[in-house]
Amino acid sequence: MDGLRANAKAVAERERDAFLVTSRLLMVGAANQDIRNLTSKCGDVLQTGFAGYNPVVNFVRTEATGKVRCSILPFREGHSFAGEVWWERTKLAKAITVSQPTTGTVSGVPVIVMALPVKDTAGNFAGTFSAGIGISKLAKSIATAPESKTGSIAVISKNDELVASSGQAIPFDLPADLRNGMAGIAKSPSGEKWLYNVVSISGDELHVVYAEPRS
Repeated sequence: MDGLRANAKAVAERERDAFLVTSRLLMVGAANQDIRNLTSKCGDVLQTGFAGYNPVVNFVRTEATGKVRCSILPFREGHSFAGEVWWERTKLAKAITVSQPTTGTVSGVPVIVMALPVKDTAGNFAGTFSAGIGISKLAKSIATAPESKTGSIAVISKNDELVASSGQAIPFDLPADLRNGMAGIAKSPSGEKWLYNVVSISGDELHVVYAEPRS
């Protein structure tokens, strides 16, 4: 089990880097005067300073109503995130939020949205600054991880949804309410026993599950 946990931690730490750097970029962007104040230069600042970071698909700044005001990717005039679960959650948050897997309504691809609520000088909600982390890039990273040669790797969301895996889905049913440090033995439908270990990538929102056949 110590070996399994070491492998699970290695995968989680590697994937966690993308979330940590994205968090820093969100804070840097929210502090930038053009992005923060939604000036006419907001889009240009995103294009020159925030484009090309892998695995982020897009950075977006919205106003307090949810309307998109500037983005790296082109967007339809009047496009709004109001009503989307991640945006409504961020509107009430005090720190960066991490969404469940979703399809970006600007990018059109599967993403995990990290978002920061932006406040005005009076402390009132003034919109969001968000980044969409591409799930396909996360899946590719996991599929090529050295640990995938010895076991099965999956990233599971808070709602027990499979986000990405190193091959096929984990070949057994995982217990509900995954948490950091969870470990155990499970059986596949064919009766094969598997050992597994769980390590958090981002709080209780995303977890890495690493498993090997007991044999």
